[in-house]
Amino acid sequence: MRKSITLLVQVLVGLATYFLLRLLIKDDFTLLVVFVVLIFLLILLGTLFLGSGPTDALDVFVDYEKFKKEVEIVTNLDQKNLYTAYGYMHQGKYDKTEEWLTRIDKKKLPVNNHNSYLQAVIDLKLIFNRGDADSFARRLNTFDEEGVFDKIGLHPKTFMVHQHILYKEYEEAEELAKSIIPEIRKRIYVIELEYLLALSYLEQKKKEDCYAICEYIVKEDYSVIYTKLCKELLTR
Repeated sequence: MRKSITLLVQVLVGLATYFLLRLLIKDDFTLLVVFVVLIFLLILLGTLFLGSGPTDALDVFVDYEKFKKEVEIVTNLDQKNLYTAYGYMHQGKYDKTEEWLTRIDKKKLPVNNHNSYLQAVIDLKLIFNRGDADSFARRLNTFDEEGVFDKIGLHPKTFMVHQHILYKEYEEAEELAKSIIPEIRKRIYVIELEYLLALSYLEQKKKEDCYAICEYIVKEDYSVIYTKLCKELLTR
């Protein structure tokens, strides 16, 4: 939705700019050159505003190989390091995630909503992996107050499911996951929440429901940690 609105705004501004230039510039060639330059700058600003970079390949299409190829051509070293850490996180390689985080000079990292989201997700997932429920709850509350996930269009209660899991509130995790999964547009978080839903089913002795979800995820065979985790649940 945000991208669609931004595109519409760009088109409207482009048209308005054209008609304004037509009033100021009589020569058609000069008009064309100036207009093309301005449109290029407008698109560039729009891209910077969205700031999603290569992560759509992973978040939306769950294509880890495409994500890695797009990260390779990123020119800002600190941005590349952040993307790499984010990719390792979704591979379940948390040691490598932390290693690449140490390579980031935050003073040189572009400041935008998307980078704030990436750092917040990595922070939460590392805490989740350690099983520290209280620290997770505090950090999640901070990110909610800052509107980190709202600003990039991720459902704000996505990580509340993780919090319920950490506190062993499996019934609450189940109900929340089932209610928000249909509203999430980033496919990778749908898969992750489906895994957490399966886990909550298993902890409630609802093995058939758990296995049904896990078998579906395993069949999709996405190259992310949640496929492996679902395989493990199927053995329990």
